[in-house]
Amino acid sequence: MTEQMKRKNNLKLFPIYKMLSWDFLFYYAIAFLFLTIEKGFSASEILFATAFFPLFRVLFQIFCDNIVDRIR
Repeated sequence: MTEQMKRKNNLKLFPIYKMLSWDFLFYYAIAFLFLTIEKGFSASEILFATAFFPLFRVLFQIFCDNIVDRIR
């Protein structure tokens, strides 16, 4: 294949790659399968941990804002 043909092929495939990388449902499905199959966690453990993730992000954001304000 010539270099130009490779570029055209990559340009055709890029929207598909971009769509899959930005799809959070796809990401969470793959992460769920990885944790259940490879790591051996139960579904309830994964859902429990996933439920607390947004809460921790909000709490740590408050502390991070305070730290940044003190540094500035």
